[in-house]
Amino acid sequence: MFRQLSAHLPFFVAVSKYLSFSKAAQELSLSQSAISYQIRTLEEKLGFKLFIRGQGSKVALSEKGKLIYVEYSHMEKQFNQLLSDTQIHRSKSNIKVTAPVDFGAKMLTALIPMLERNGLFIDLDLSDHHIELKNSKFDLAIRDNKDETGLEYIELSGQENVLICNPDYAHKNNMVNHKNIKEHHKIVVRNKQHSRSWEGFLKAKNLSFKEWGNKQVIANSFGILEATIAGVGLAILPRYFVQHAIESKLLIEIETPVNALPRTKFFIAFQPSTVANRWALELKETFETHILS
Repeated sequence: MFRQLSAHLPFFVAVSKYLSFSKAAQELSLSQSAISYQIRTLEEKLGFKLFIRGQGSKVALSEKGKLIYVEYSHMEKQFNQLLSDTQIHRSKSNIKVTAPVDFGAKMLTALIPMLERNGLFIDLDLSDHHIELKNSKFDLAIRDNKDETGLEYIELSGQENVLICNPDYAHKNNMVNHKNIKEHHKIVVRNKQHSRSWEGFLKAKNLSFKEWGNKQVIANSFGILEATIAGVGLAILPRYFVQHAIESKLLIEIETPVNALPRTKFFIAFQPSTVANRWALELKETFETHILS
């Protein structure tokens, strides 16, 4: 079936990309009628419409057309990865990686020289916004969850979290240990509605994160760190991110029971591909050698 359709797919992809027959024709250096013929033939072979024609030159992908375009894009990306990795005389790979801001800044940037020595060159994008990997430009993503389906995940590390505050805030609020935390204390969080770290910690104390009234929202770990140093309130952050501030006595670590703050697991996510799997394993090995050792 694929062989019968493959000759028409480049025309379908061009129209899907621009949602325009005329722009697709320009890209492929063909007449618009030639593009229309290819699409019409493809639709006849499939037995359903790929595009919904609107007024004038407006077109939109049908539901089935969307599915085919997404899957074709995934296949094309994987094939390009394979070609890139198997080119004769190619001694290095260039990949795009996305990671959370704090983990990327504190952990991954230090690995760039080691990875380059092994022939793996990365463009690193640091963002706390969720990126759907399957529909993105990225080859690998560092995640603290495995929520996106259709991907493969390799566990990278488990990072310890700590409860912290400014020394003056601790003194004013008699913050000797976690037992002194009361509902009038301000907590500094990324999201007002959800925080896995705070939810788990407060639940163990028979308190509710959702009902906690005194929250300061700062949607970035660097912002949370600076706000906590400034004495805004209490925060839960990874130890690797705050250890220097603790050692410099800008922050103090508040004593908590063992396992009160579960470690955050980080994973390397990628679309199923032999090439991407090799990249992920290279990143994991470098991380374990230079960060965990």
